Amino acid sequence: MNLENEKGLVDTVTGMITDIQRFSLNDGPGIRTTVFFKGCNMACRWCHNPETISGGSRLMFYEEQCIGCGRCFRVCLQAAHRAVDGKHVIDRSKCIACGRCVEACYAQALKFSGKRVTIEEVEAEILQDLPYYLISGGGVTLSGGEVFFQKDFADALVDMCRM
Repeated sequence: MNLENEKGLVDTVTGMITDIQRFSLNDGPGIRTTVFFKGCNMACRWCHNPETISGGSRLMFYEEQCIGCGRCFRVCLQAAHRAVDGKHVIDRSKCIACGRCVEACYAQALKFSGKRVTIEEVEAEILQDLPYYLISGGGVTLSGGEVFFQKDFADALVDMCRM
């Protein structure tokens, strides 16, 4: 979806999301697709999506999935990955979030939390579940992070869903 800015130029609306969860049975009636927004300024102690708090993309490490193959050590040009006392440690001050380690990690112990997307990219994902919405009374849920942290993107996404 394109919106005209104050100078009369057309901007493509983009947003930062953590994930799109399809075939969700939570967060509303029927079968749903949940779009998890990135960014939150509330710092709730009970937050169950802490990976969504930061507004930018962040490298996540899931130690329980790491098989210790060392591929990430070899591909990281910044030497941000290392072993300390037999444990995989990431030096965040060296990491430039290039994604080489994520691509090399076939065990999926390394993932990015946060991806910039267009309304059209989200729409393509959402529309795959349209038949389920129609038969179950479901739909789309916007979750977070804090949805209003990206108000323009949320507004554009809701407008797209109404069409």
